[in-house]
Amino acid sequence: MPTSTDYPPTEAGSSKKRKLKTKPDVPGAQALAGMGGNTAGESELVWGAAAIGSVVNLSEKQAFYYMPRLVEAGAVQKFEGRYVGWRQRLLALMGGAA
Repeated sequence: MPTSTDYPPTEAGSSKKRKLKTKPDVPGAQALAGMGGNTAGESELVWGAAAIGSVVNLSEKQAFYYMPRLVEAGAVQKFEGRYVGWRQRLLALMGGAA
């Protein structure tokens, strides 16, 4: 006889409901939101040297070479060992149209 603490069976036949794990779209997106400068117009993040380079028309090696300058300018930050940049800031810094 079921008690009030029993869960209805799921499709797989288990007796407990599964708790869904939610993940952010981008690793560390919630932590980066609190780092400042992430306004509504700058919401698109670009992860990694190759992706950052493709935004500003540089190869991965060239982008990695310019990373200290991009970090100093505020267009890129290092987060958990990876570079992450804001597309709008990168385009503005490199003279591209936003």
